[in-house]
Amino acid sequence: MFMSRRNERPDQIASLFRGRNQTLNQVAQSAADLKPFLRAWNNIVPKPACNFIHPAYFKDGRLTVWVHSPVWANWLRHRQGLIIDCIRATKLPEVHSLAVQLFPEKRSSAYSERKFPSPEISQTIEKSVQTITDPELRESLERLVKSLKKHK
Repeated sequence: MFMSRRNERPDQIASLFRGRNQTLNQVAQSAADLKPFLRAWNNIVPKPACNFIHPAYFKDGRLTVWVHSPVWANWLRHRQGLIIDCIRATKLPEVHSLAVQLFPEKRSSAYSERKFPSPEISQTIEKSVQTITDPELRESLERLVKSLKKHK
């Protein structure tokens, strides 16, 4: 029979799990390791980038950050050394590398079914093909028009 423990405080309940579940312990430790980065992040990464790049995990000197789009991932990769230098200048744990990942909830939509241009845009591209004199560009645009017609 299950006995209710209504008078238990949350910290007492959490103590029931300590040492019993390795996964829960790892999650708790990971959250504790990440907390200093979350507090200092707005001072490390300039605005507006700090709104689209978030620390996610920290383990063994490797900070994993989630970005909202491939554009921000590229932005961060080009400034990775500078960001690591800024982290080292603060009193945060030692970071030797950054791992950049697309934000999980954005990942599914970013790679979902391709959306093709509207028929109006397709028609505009088709009309512009007639005015192109460069043979390679014209051939490329003709292939694009054929591809757009297939996906109507």
